[in-house]
Amino acid sequence: MATWDDVQRLAMAMPQSDERISRENRQWRVKDKLFVWERPLRRAGMALLIAVAGFGLCMIGFALSRSFVLSLGLLAASGAFDMVSILVRSTLLQLRVPHEMMGRVAAINQVFVGSSNEVGAFESGLAARLFGVTTSVLAGGVVTLGVVAFSALRSRELRALGSLASEAAVAEKAP
Repeated sequence: MATWDDVQRLAMAMPQSDERISRENRQWRVKDKLFVWERPLRRAGMALLIAVAGFGLCMIGFALSRSFVLSLGLLAASGAFDMVSILVRSTLLQLRVPHEMMGRVAAINQVFVGSSNEVGAFESGLAARLFGVTTSVLAGGVVTLGVVAFSALRSRELRALGSLASEAAVAEKAP
């Protein structure tokens, strides 16, 4: 996995680059233009909930859209929201699972992720066939928002989850 030291090495290898500190975070500039910056998620739980809700809203917008450009933009935004969700979930998997159990937990996670994609594709196709494509996509977005609301209401620990950097510090101190 790449580290911030790797980012620093790559950024500083560029011509006319420099490093600055702003609000306790590192920034790298090329020709005095901001190129890349370090900004850890401070509220990872809320970021995860917002990202999944954003994905659901994009799907609802996509279902209702009649504009090609808007639909394309909504699909791109849904991919960005999905990447934030994947980042938080995969980072928590690495930080919260004890080292001696990592292989087993990662294998189970991969089985669930892989099979959920296949089951989801089947479910989406079946729903589209039975109810129509627009209704199927719209329902998927609404159900996604429902899952986010349920998770936010039922999981105080998820809502309170703070910085992934502090999670990493706790993980480093663990035996």
